[in-house]
Amino acid sequence: MLQVNQEKSPNRQVYWLLQIGGWFLYWLVSTLVNLVRNSEPEQTALLWEEQVALTIFFVLGLAATHLYRAFVKAQQWVSLPVPKLIKRLLFSVLTMSMSISAIYLGILWWLGTIQPGNFEGNLLVIRLLTNTSLVISLWIAIYFSVQYFQNYRKAELAALRQEAMIKEATLNKLRSQLNPHFVFNSLNGIRALVAVDPDKAREAITALANIFRKTLQLDKQVEVSFREEMQIVEEYLQLEKIRFEERLSYSFDIQPAVYALKIPPLMLQTLVENGIKHGISKLAKGGAISLKAHCQNGITIIEIRNPGQITASTDREGYGLVNTRQRLQLLYGSGATIELTESDESVLTMLRIPNCA
Repeated sequence: MLQVNQEKSPNRQVYWLLQIGGWFLYWLVSTLVNLVRNSEPEQTALLWEEQVALTIFFVLGLAATHLYRAFVKAQQWVSLPVPKLIKRLLFSVLTMSMSISAIYLGILWWLGTIQPGNFEGNLLVIRLLTNTSLVISLWIAIYFSVQYFQNYRKAELAALRQEAMIKEATLNKLRSQLNPHFVFNSLNGIRALVAVDPDKAREAITALANIFRKTLQLDKQVEVSFREEMQIVEEYLQLEKIRFEERLSYSFDIQPAVYALKIPPLMLQTLVENGIKHGISKLAKGGAISLKAHCQNGITIIEIRNPGQITASTDREGYGLVNTRQRLQLLYGSGATIELTESDESVLTMLRIPNCA
């Protein structure tokens, strides 16, 4: 309840500021016109009469439009279709103008400011109705314009919130797929070591536990620093080094400024894992994996190269690349890309992320 009141209070304050300020501006401008029109000394009495009449009109207009606003809110006119709303607004202008004019003339008559002779030819009534209709029409136009703008902004914010929630849910789903995939591949590698070299299998389990600890720390984050991601990549490669021994080597060439940049967690680890699974593990002599990263024209360019060839089994449309592509699209839109190319019996995975200042 407290939160609702806090949200409504600023709107109420703005309304009263505009309501009183708008009607006071009308009173002030009309007063200046009266002063210019009745500037002669002998017109002082007439000036005071017109100021009294203007003040009465000011109070009536302020009260009538405030009551009208309460009625409109209660009936929820803002949510009506435009054709129905226009009909009601036209009727409102006519009804309010006639009501205000009638009460206004009645008060002036009671005060003795006007006499029956003032109504000859109905010129006074016509001028009053015309003036009142213009003022009320302007008030209604401004009020509903503000209401429609506020509703548009609310709808826009609601759409953005919904889009953010959908993106967050999708990212969480994609991120949740990473750990099972990684665990499955790692356990398969450790299983192969158990019978052949139990000591190395124990080392691998310890390394896997270290990786788990770090990934759990990053699990709730949408983005992590490049430095944190590289720590996981290095530990993963050390884990795989236990399994592949001299068949696996790796190197990094990273521009210092890149380390502070933010990227999706486990993205690089997934791509390096792809390179080992579809490249090095299929080659008897193994090979080397290289990872390079640098900034260029506001784009972070990441290159991961591994031996092998692009085939149907390279996961070109499989889990690893599809997952990474979807995460990049959700976080950075069309500005982020991932491509696979083949040259000199090696596969190059290149990422471009628009996050470099």
